[in-house]
Amino acid sequence: MNTNLAARVPQAFTGKRTTRAPFVALATHEPFSNRLSGYGQAIHALGIGLTRLGVRTCAIAPFQGGKGWLETGLMGQPFSVDLPGGKAMTLQLYGPQMRDGVPYLEVRAINGGVDVDLEMTTYPGNKTRELEELFAFETYPRSGGVNNLVSNGAVYSGGELSQAALVYNLALPHVAAALQAAADKDETLILHGHDHLIALGVYLAHQQNIPTVFTVHNPAYTTLMPKNIAAALGLTAAGEVDLLALALQYCDVLTTVSPSYAEEMGSRNFAYGPTDSKYGRIIYDRIGQARRRTSGIIGILNSLLPSYLSVIPRPANRDTNVVQVLVSNRLTGQKGYDFFLETLPIALKIAEGSGLNIYFTILADGEKDIASQVAKAVSRAGFGKVSFSHYTEQALAAALAKADLALMPSRFEPCGLFAMAAQAQGVLPVVTPTGGLIDIVGRDSKTRTSKWGYFFDHPADLAKDPSLFWSTLLPIAKAVRDNSREIADLRLAAVQRAQTHYQPERSAKEYLDQVYARMVR
Repeated sequence: MNTNLAARVPQAFTGKRTTRAPFVALATHEPFSNRLSGYGQAIHALGIGLTRLGVRTCAIAPFQGGKGWLETGLMGQPFSVDLPGGKAMTLQLYGPQMRDGVPYLEVRAINGGVDVDLEMTTYPGNKTRELEELFAFETYPRSGGVNNLVSNGAVYSGGELSQAALVYNLALPHVAAALQAAADKDETLILHGHDHLIALGVYLAHQQNIPTVFTVHNPAYTTLMPKNIAAALGLTAAGEVDLLALALQYCDVLTTVSPSYAEEMGSRNFAYGPTDSKYGRIIYDRIGQARRRTSGIIGILNSLLPSYLSVIPRPANRDTNVVQVLVSNRLTGQKGYDFFLETLPIALKIAEGSGLNIYFTILADGEKDIASQVAKAVSRAGFGKVSFSHYTEQALAAALAKADLALMPSRFEPCGLFAMAAQAQGVLPVVTPTGGLIDIVGRDSKTRTSKWGYFFDHPADLAKDPSLFWSTLLPIAKAVRDNSREIADLRLAAVQRAQTHYQPERSAKEYLDQVYARMVR
């Protein structure tokens, strides 16, 4: 690659620097041509915030079809990566394409002069309608009952690393090194990778002394690298290599997506991980070595995209006698659908008998067995009580405009972007007190009351006694119907919280102060 590479990445900073500055390359699994998924949105929001703060930033992504490139989009010379088995793949970097002021550079594989899409699916089949258009990032399905996602043991069978994901990860240190070589003399290139699909690239860059940050968005998903590929890359292992565990060990700075979840992950009892490499033990060891290494684990709450912070007008003809409850969480065991689906029809009838009309809207895609359970609950509840449809951003915006409450009864939750988006529209989240949801809803340190929404009981208690779900929700719904002063005050506080704390610049400033500034050389 040539040294004009960094010059193609716009530099927002125009003043005179007095210290060295970071040049941040955000490595993502999503191509520019796709719509952004949940944590893809969080990555992009960080890029927006950094750009607004004047930090030179770019996103590195795999090419996967979409808008054709002009030759003027060529960046540097083709390069090759060696694959296990003696094969090589030729790649080319194209860009930048701009999204909200953030330049995207896409790695494009060329095989015999023909472009090859880097479809990074890491397991065969089992795709929802949504995932057919995106990367299959759910790499190991639950085995057995819904409690398997509770962090109390190894219950995972990981999806294997696909060739496309391997190629892209092998390319990342090449791209990072080229950007590093082309950076201004007062800039330090930092490769910031996100979750398991980028984990191998972070490890390889770290081995080449490129400053690396790795952010865990959800440790319930990982990718397993076969032993033969690991051996070809110089990794010795008794069996398959858990790539998430690899990046947890081999990155300069480890982060996750909320302060409270960082505390959970830092416990030696945090038992996630499909192999013997348990994540809690790895992170606990990092924390124990924090004085000798860069850090243990840092929790920084995600931000929202500007579009999610724009106020959506509420319909003028809303029936204020009906309390609108919205659920828009992926259909997985993590999200706690079993806490309420079985009892939903009878609970709605009991509420109606007491003069409380509640309407549930469920917008979600995911596991087929949970989708079937939702469909059965809709049928049993009867017409006009519950609706269930596929998730789209347009459908979410329309539902938020009508909703009063947003439910996230998660078993665990690293962040909680749906609850954050709800707050921005004055829709009060009702959540379990776990992970990032604790930071999003908040507790007053003196009164112990919630600040920007409501809490259910702990997920372990909800699993034992489903009536606790309704003993929390129904009084809140009644307060909404009665338009109580408490509800009005909480709505105002939630909107103010979102507008001041979920802007992209806030998380970018925290990353700049707590992470990047410590890494410049």
